[in-house]
Amino acid sequence: MHDPEAVAACRNCETPLTDEFCSKCGEERFHEHQLSWGHFVHDAVHEFLHVDGKIAKSIWHLLLRPGFLTAEYWAGRRPRYIRPLRLFLIAAAIHLVAMSVTFYRFEFFLSQDRDGGMHGMIQRIADRTHSSKEAVIESLDHKFHKVYSIMQYAAVLGFAWAPFAIYRRRRPYYLEHLIFSLHVYAAYFVYSSVLSRLVTAAQWQRWPSMLIMLAYFLFALRLLYHESWGRTFFKAIALRAGLFLAEFVVIGVALGSAIAWVRIGGIGH
Repeated sequence: MHDPEAVAACRNCETPLTDEFCSKCGEERFHEHQLSWGHFVHDAVHEFLHVDGKIAKSIWHLLLRPGFLTAEYWAGRRPRYIRPLRLFLIAAAIHLVAMSVTFYRFEFFLSQDRDGGMHGMIQRIADRTHSSKEAVIESLDHKFHKVYSIMQYAAVLGFAWAPFAIYRRRRPYYLEHLIFSLHVYAAYFVYSSVLSRLVTAAQWQRWPSMLIMLAYFLFALRLLYHESWGRTFFKAIALRAGLFLAEFVVIGVALGSAIAWVRIGGIGH
């Protein structure tokens, strides 16, 4: 039988091995016992607990220590936590599922239709396509979710220009502010997902969202930039307004796109 120990080169990059781990790529030296069930189970448990622990720790800091993950990332202490993009993707997936049964449904927008214009539009589409109003609303729901799931990434990119405009002299690179934007949106998505279980969508948009995210910005900016509470407060208000504007534009574009999609393509496309 071929002896793996006789192979003195890394099996990944073929660099000569002088220790248990490759000095170039970090791959572990191969040993035959690594093919055993015991080693496989050990590795699987370690990997699960390690990744699961990073997720829990990252979410804990994200929600209860505003700005901390951004500061750690800027400082280069990155392997300890979930990367910003991955954290954002996890939060976005949770948010879309949680809010799709409350706020991000076409019934919510219909409930805000005071003059009846949207109801009339749906009836006209139903008449033209020989469908029921329920079928039209279901199609609008589906298309709205599709467009919004794409547009939320544009929202993150757009919102990042707000902190960049305010703090570009302190942090001159847009990507630094994009990291902050990813953390802000991840926190916003988790907060809204949880609170959507406790209050109605309309209530969430009226006061909890405003107050929670304003406080989030206040403490995050204070930690990141160490300015006075007064200066930080006014900048937190500006960023909260920027977040509101980014979400307003994204929801408006998604809503308008869904309506145009159904009007032009019909409910079955």
